[in-house]
Amino acid sequence: MKTLSIRNAVLDTIEKFVKCAVFLFFLLTMNGLSYASERSPCGLSGTVDERISDCSSQSDFQKEGFILVSRKPSLGEVRKELSTGLIWSDRLPSRFTYIESTTACNADSLAVNGSVGVAGITDITWRRPTWDEYIEAEKNGIRKAMPNMVGKVADDNLFWTEDWGLFDGRRGVITFMSLDAPFSVRCVSGSNT
Repeated sequence: MKTLSIRNAVLDTIEKFVKCAVFLFFLLTMNGLSYASERSPCGLSGTVDERISDCSSQSDFQKEGFILVSRKPSLGEVRKELSTGLIWSDRLPSRFTYIESTTACNADSLAVNGSVGVAGITDITWRRPTWDEYIEAEKNGIRKAMPNMVGKVADDNLFWTEDWGLFDGRRGVITFMSLDAPFSVRCVSGSNT
């Protein structure tokens, strides 16, 4: 009798384990398919409007108040902020002091992974965002919409602004540090009035 109840308990445990494993496999497969389709490269050439059109079929085309302009596997995403019209780049692959960051967004001087310009987009003028632009973008959901807002170490969360401050990608606020310390840069294109 005792052997039978142990056997039933073991069988119940195995059955629960199998059901759980099947459910987890289903979730991982569905998320994997969703993630793969969301992360497909798009908008790799053409004008900004042509790039947006090319990316419009992506399942994550619009996130918060931003739409996808371009996605490159090696350099991340570029998104357009709907309320301001500003175009935001992903985090640049290097860190810069404030002085170095003044030219980091210059399309003529930036060559990454064999493509000149920020994310390979050379038909627009890139620059560092201002405090006000980051604050407005925060209201529009930049930390949820843009990739790489938070890095592996605390300093990777900070992005230089045009006005000598740093936007904190983890907390969504402006902060200040030494102008000689290297931090991340995210470029923007559009009006800064």
